[in-house]
Order: sequence, then structure tokens, then C-alpha cells
Amino acid sequence: MNDSEKEIEEIKRFAGEFLVFALEARRKYIINRLETEKEIRKLFVSTVNTIAKEIRSSAKDGTFFAKFGTTRNILTTVFQALCDSLINIFDHRIILSVDAGMHQSKKITLYYLNKARMDVEPAIKAYFRVSEQAVNDVKKRSARGLNISDRIWEKSNLARDRIGDIIQAGVRSGSNPVEIAKALEQYVRDGANTLAINYPNMMERLDGNIPQDLSYEALRLARTELAEAYGAGVKESVKASPSAKGVRWALSLSHPAYDVCDEHATHNEGLGEGVYSVDSLPRFPAHPNCLCRLEPVHENTDDFLDKLIKWNKQPKSQPELENWHQTVYKTGAL
Repeated sequence: MNDSEKEIEEIKRFAGEFLVFALEARRKYIINRLETEKEIRKLFVSTVNTIAKEIRSSAKDGTFFAKFGTTRNILTTVFQALCDSLINIFDHRIILSVDAGMHQSKKITLYYLNKARMDVEPAIKAYFRVSEQAVNDVKKRSARGLNISDRIWEKSNLARDRIGDIIQAGVRSGSNPVEIAKALEQYVRDGANTLAINYPNMMERLDGNIPQDLSYEALRLARTELAEAYGAGVKESVKASPSAKGVRWALSLSHPAYDVCDEHATHNEGLGEGVYSVDSLPRFPAHPNCLCRLEPVHENTDDFLDKLIKWNKQPKSQPELENWHQTVYKTGAL
């Protein structure tokens, strides 16, 4: 049994009768993450191909050294476009990631409302409002004093400088422009090993300062931001769900070494191992490339339906449900 199959088995143990909703949420998140990575890689390949095409063109008309030999300014316009495209990708994918995080609790709440023959429209509006707030919070989050657009710009500039380094190294090693263009295309597709094998003089000039994967930093940022968005969706949906008890920190089955994630996943504050109240939940993700999951934890169905029946008959007998009705359900209807 591989890690993915083990993960599904673990989800089954904790999701209970709402397994379908849990698997749907997980599937939405994973597909979104994989599609994001494909888009980013495709964007970097397209960007470098544009530069390579410009190099070949400038080689033909004799302007290569004027454009690329002494300055990197020509790269700025191309990588500004890459940065703008990355921001658009992140904006769209963060929304989808928040939606995936909210999916399970939202579906459970609608299930209960249907059981109680209550109008689901106010709850749908409430979740939409909560989702918008979660997306805004993720986009405004600051890391090292930089917002998400700043962090994307930082990664774009880093990639620009690396491409500039390759061009400069090619010039200093005596490579002709066509070779430099081909080296760039091979690098963005296949990684730094192709430079070491096919252009040893160029690599010697670079002195090992070129990473294996040009898009790695942008991909790592995307994984972190999408995980953050997914976690925000889980957390905010739990706040908006009348049957939710807390959030479970589930350790990734491919976790390589003991770290703070192990502590989070084994913590017990009386709600169960790894289960937190919303207010006590640690920062998620705990570190870049963290593959842990957050899962909403809901009350037993029979227990909650019993509360719902009692609340329908006498609202004041179930203060928590009545508070949800007044602050979430009714607010969402406005």
C-alpha cells in the first residue's frame, strides 16, 4: 500500500459517515495543487523560450552583445510579464484552495439543514461570505514583511538573475548566442544537469550557483500559499459550522523526519489526539513544503440531530445552536 492509499485509509477512519465529503475535499485540493504546478512550469518554459527566441534574433542582426553582453535590462520586461502572470495564477488558485478547505464542513452543514427541513440558502450565503474573508486574509498575510505580491516579485527577480547569470557565463566562456539560447531552453526543461553535461565551460563560469530547477522557488511558494489557503478554508468553515468541534492536524504519511509537525499531530487538549479548538490551532502550514493536512472534526450525527430537534422546539435550550443561528445563519441571509 503506497502513501496515497494509506492516506485514504486514514481519512476513512476519521471521516466516518461523511467520508465522501472528506474525499471530495482532499481531491479538490490535490487537483488544484497539481494544476497550479503545471501552470507555473509551463509559464517558466514559455518565458525562457521567449528570451531564447530574442537571443537568436539578436544574433542574426548582430545586436546580441549590445542587448545581452553587458546588461540584463532586456530581461526585466519579460520577467515583469512572468510576475504578473504568476500573480494571476496565485489569485485564482488561492480561491480554489480556500473552497476545497471549506468543502467538507459546508457539505455537512447543508446535510444537517436538509435533515431539519431548514432553508439552506442563508447558510450558503454565509459560507460565501466566510470564503471571501478567508481569501482576503490569505492574500494580506505578511511573511518577512512582504505580502504575497511582493513574495512573487522576489521569486521572479531571483529567476531573472539566474537566467542573466547563464547568459553572462555563456558570453564569458566564448559560447555563441545560438548555444546560449539552446542552453537556456534545455535548462528550463531538464534542469541544471544538462548545463553541466552539454556546456561544461559555462557551468565552470557559473561556479555551481545555478539551482537544479529554475521554477523551484516559485513552486515552493505556491505549495505554501495553497496550503495556507486550504487551512484557512478549513478553519473558517469550522467557525461557521454548527456541528463542528475543532480541527485535526493530520501528519503527512511521507513526513521525512521528526519536527514540530509531529508535536502538533500528537497534541491533546481534551478533544482527541491532534484535535484543536479553532482559537488554539497552530499556524498552518508549519513550514515550507509541509504536506500535513487539516481536517474538520464534527459531532456524532445522532447527537447533533438530537440537539437540532431540541433547538427547533425550544431555541434557548441549545445556546450554542441559537448563537450560530443568530450570528452565522441569519447574518448570511442579509
